[in-house]
Amino acid sequence: MEKSPGLHILHIEDDEVDAELMRQTLLRSDLDCRITLAMSRQQYLDALAKGDVDLILSDNRGYDFDGMEVLRMVRRHHPDVPFIFVTGSLEGKDLQRLKAEGASDCLLKSDMEVIVPAIRRAIQAEAEGPRDLYLKGLERLMQVIQELPRCRDMEAVISAVCRAARQLSGSDAAVLVLRDGELCHVIGEDSPTPYWKGRRYPLKESVTGWVMEHDQPVVLDDISDPRVSQTIYRTTYVKSMAVVPLGRPQPIGSLSNLWRSRHTPSADEVKLMGMLADAAAVALENVRGHASLERQLRERSRDLEIVTKELEAFSYSISHDLRGPLRSVSGFGKLLAKDYEGRLDEAGQNFLAYVTDGTLRISSLVDALLELSRVARAPLDKTEVDLSALAAEIMAELRQRDPSRRCEVGLQPGLRAHADPRLMRVLLENLLGNAWKFTARRAEAHLEFGSTPEAGHDIFYVKDDGAGFEMAYADKLFTPFQRQHRQDEFEGAGVGLATAQRIVMRHGGRIWAEAVEGEGATFFFTLEDGARD
Repeated sequence: MEKSPGLHILHIEDDEVDAELMRQTLLRSDLDCRITLAMSRQQYLDALAKGDVDLILSDNRGYDFDGMEVLRMVRRHHPDVPFIFVTGSLEGKDLQRLKAEGASDCLLKSDMEVIVPAIRRAIQAEAEGPRDLYLKGLERLMQVIQELPRCRDMEAVISAVCRAARQLSGSDAAVLVLRDGELCHVIGEDSPTPYWKGRRYPLKESVTGWVMEHDQPVVLDDISDPRVSQTIYRTTYVKSMAVVPLGRPQPIGSLSNLWRSRHTPSADEVKLMGMLADAAAVALENVRGHASLERQLRERSRDLEIVTKELEAFSYSISHDLRGPLRSVSGFGKLLAKDYEGRLDEAGQNFLAYVTDGTLRISSLVDALLELSRVARAPLDKTEVDLSALAAEIMAELRQRDPSRRCEVGLQPGLRAHADPRLMRVLLENLLGNAWKFTARRAEAHLEFGSTPEAGHDIFYVKDDGAGFEMAYADKLFTPFQRQHRQDEFEGAGVGLATAQRIVMRHGGRIWAEAVEGEGATFFFTLEDGARD
């Protein structure tokens, strides 16, 4: 292999043993190189000042220098010189951070055999030119764009954008500004010595304001520009700057890169800044929308808590204040019927029966309303529920109450769901109870509980061949007290299906029905965690 012609390597290392080991490694390789050793800050500054260094090998930290500071200085003044860290220890997060700052490579001192190949790769990458640097910047930009949607608060977005802006340009500081009326408000800064964050200054007196108003980027290698406020920048460290608008077509702010020494960023760097600013504007709007949604959810939760407390108070009032008068009416009605049995004519006895039946009906409605309230408010305690076994228990109870009924029941085995067991019992009691009730007038009735798979979930159903109903009224089925049949035809409070719907909705599912009047009905429901064996 041909030797590399006259490669000048600056080795920054304050440990004599490590320095000698590196020198021997390089001299014994086929690299045609000369090595300058810098063991202090002044020595590497003197070497860099000569301007003939082709590649830099640097420890991450020395007794009077910091490798990261060296890298940033090199990237400002010698952006095309490959820079390789050779350090005693290296963690994954350190590797990512160093490469993000512009290091060509990061190696361990214990792996001397990889030094020469790494040098060759770095020299080749430098020879490939600015276009490859732009592609590398694009790669870093894509990483940031993928990171921003995961940011859930403003500070996370600001930090990610400012950090990326410095990495893409090698600047000394990156500043994010939002327009606040006629003022510029600095909301974010990435810098070793923060200076700008939190400051406000007049829009008309700053280059950031000019960028916002004209929707154009500005690159200044010298701040002696009429768009630069003498009072804002002249007394600071800033010597050069690049500013791009944030959000278009009406900018909401700006993104700036600042340099302590004279510097002219390339057109590619400014282009990358612009793309980063566009992504930042979208991320900031998304975070604002997310914050607004969270605020609305908190308000709705607060309103729901108030309504829940009112419902609890209402339930208490029904259970205590209304039940007392009902007991009185029912009790005295029974005494009246008993004590005055022979003294009331037929019409009076009928009237008294109406009163007694009415109190029983109201008591039943109160019980149904209280059950509906409990279903809506009770905490869910989900576990694995055998729906088939639960349905069998309920059907056995229904048969026991009316053993003379002739009804063929089909229960599909193996139906299971991750749900609240108590609420599942209430749900199936209502659906199976309705099917049992509305098939009562058939001499030979048929009832079925099963499921059918659809899109990875079970659709459970309860089917009967009973009275059915008109589909034109199907939208009223699950509204409390909206009955499809007269009370004298089929008894009930008219709250059972509303209760069933509340239970299904609380489990993340939905419920609906299909029917033909006189031929039967099928009620379908899904559960969020419904599963089949």
